[in-house]
Amino acid sequence: MTIPKKEKAIKVVNKKNTNNGSDAQKQSSEYARSLIEASLDPLVTINTEGKITDMNEALANITGITREKLTGTDFFDYFTEPQKAREVYQVVFAKGSVADSPLTLRHKDGKLTEVLFNGSVYKDDRGNVLGVVIVARDVAEQKWAIELRIANKELAFQNDEKEKRAAELSIANKELAFQNDEKEKRAEELIIANKELLFQNDEKEKRAAELVVANKELEFQNDEKEKRAAELDIANKELAFQNNEKEKRAAELDIANKELAFQNEVKGRRAAELVVANKELAFQNDEKEKRAAELAIANKELAFQNDEKEKRAAELVIANEELAFQNEVKEKRAAELIIANEELAFQNDEKEKRAAELFIANKELVFQTGEKEKRAAELVIADIELDFQNKEKEKREIANKELEAFSYSVKLASQYSLSLIEASLDPLVTISTEGKITDMNEALVNITGLERGKLIGSDFFDYFTEPQKAREVYQEVFAKGSVADSPLTLRHKEGKLTDVLFNGSVYKDDRGNVLGVVIVARDVTAQKLLSKYSLSLIEASLDPLVTISTAGKITDMNEATVNITGIERGKLIGSDFFDYFTEPQKAREVYQEVFAKGSVADSPLTLRHKDGKLTDVLFNGSVYKDDRGNVLGAVVVARDITEQKQLAEREIAGREKELMRIEELERFRKLTVGRELKMIELKKEIEVLKSKI
Repeated sequence: MTIPKKEKAIKVVNKKNTNNGSDAQKQSSEYARSLIEASLDPLVTINTEGKITDMNEALANITGITREKLTGTDFFDYFTEPQKAREVYQVVFAKGSVADSPLTLRHKDGKLTEVLFNGSVYKDDRGNVLGVVIVARDVAEQKWAIELRIANKELAFQNDEKEKRAAELSIANKELAFQNDEKEKRAEELIIANKELLFQNDEKEKRAAELVVANKELEFQNDEKEKRAAELDIANKELAFQNNEKEKRAAELDIANKELAFQNEVKGRRAAELVVANKELAFQNDEKEKRAAELAIANKELAFQNDEKEKRAAELVIANEELAFQNEVKEKRAAELIIANEELAFQNDEKEKRAAELFIANKELVFQTGEKEKRAAELVIADIELDFQNKEKEKREIANKELEAFSYSVKLASQYSLSLIEASLDPLVTISTEGKITDMNEALVNITGLERGKLIGSDFFDYFTEPQKAREVYQEVFAKGSVADSPLTLRHKEGKLTDVLFNGSVYKDDRGNVLGVVIVARDVTAQKLLSKYSLSLIEASLDPLVTISTAGKITDMNEATVNITGIERGKLIGSDFFDYFTEPQKAREVYQEVFAKGSVADSPLTLRHKDGKLTDVLFNGSVYKDDRGNVLGAVVVARDITEQKQLAEREIAGREKELMRIEELERFRKLTVGRELKMIELKKEIEVLKSKI
């Protein structure tokens, strides 16, 4: 029987597909949760109505409100300017993203926090916008740095002014002592200076005209350079495109050749299988005809034997009647013999007649006795035949009962297979070796929108957006015996598309011959949505964000990581995370601390760009787990602190410079005061000398 193996194939595919789908979806959900919590800044996801759907602990801390109370509330209510927050949120939906919009968050206790609002939309697999991912960067520290920078500038300006005033005071004192006689000279010099100024102005105008001409020439040359650069860029792109096209054509030709060879091989197998199947079918038809003919002959023989039995029974009744009649005749003959003996005396002429009659009667009696023996022999044969026919009838009844039991078991097995098919929540379908649908469950009817009657016998590949790709996967099942998680897209009759993972295996008869394929198509729309949600969460972070496996290999990252390292995503994926730091061993120790403690915060490290540029960062990370608590990897955020470090260094340098200037001013003040005292004493001495004269 082929049904149990088909049931086994259905169970294996169902179980495998269910486990893979549920595990992948749970792992994606845990991954998304870890990404949210990895952000040091308040992070929140909002639906299209402006309601909060998810957030991290940083948002709960900055607002002072628990996650449960935040979920489902209006996002705008937590800002000092709700309308401005709503307008920025609408800009995200209009443009797809927004960066560095200044807003102020309000804590439930009244504390205000100035933030920079950064957000981007996230979508489903068909491009429909589902909501917004927002990161609110706390700019209090940044604002303090800006204010400190302004204060330093003001202090530097005041120090410069003080120095100018001190210099001016010194010059004024000197000029007061020895430049009274220089006024006339200065007047003459002023006249000469005016003449020189007129000459210089004329020269400046000439130079300005020459500079205008030179600027125009330079602008023309720059335009020409840009045109040449653009032409060269276009030529390079065309060359790269042509090379890609050549490679694609070569790959397509290679694939086409392989497909042609495989199809020819499959056609040969199908032709051989068809010849064998036709021979088996012809043999079975001959056997059926022989059995039908034998059954007809047996029925005729049984009817003939029944007729013969009835005839023999009738003949036996007649023979018994004749025997009784003959006995009566014998008695009559005996009586007549007695009479004849008594009449012997006077009936001599009757003796010959009676003797002749007696002779005839004896012959008849011998004949009747022979007939009786024949009838007795026929009766024995009839009994044997009747016993044989009864045994044959019992055999027929046993065979009929076995046939009924077999039919019932086949019916039960068919109902069991149907129950297994319908038990699958995912679309399940069985397909013949010709690619025709032979059976399916209600889930396939729902996902295609077609009735069972129309699906039965139709081509399985016609219900996919890429029929050729579906055919190739189907052929792979026959070639390898099974296939797992091949991505395809089913089309509903009304146009709705559903992304599925194609899982299938062959089922065979009791002689090992492949009868068809059992296929389960797992709907992965929710899983893809979770994946897109995770990607949106990753890209929403302004800081470099990366996910790492337990072996220290990079599994995913955002664009900020690509920019800070200068390395493409394809090269980053699967590489060692520690190789991009100036101190790989220290980075490895911090990473191991994440797995040991579950998280780590503000560990200072330095990232290296491929061109040699160094970026100081604070390393923050936490592990993420599956639904059974097993650690799958770590989510790491590297906060760029280069600007903060530079500000701190400039602040220290500014303070040191300020102290040096204060010391210089103090020395100058002492010097100036000393000189003023000496001048006063000198004036007093002059006055004394004048009075003496």
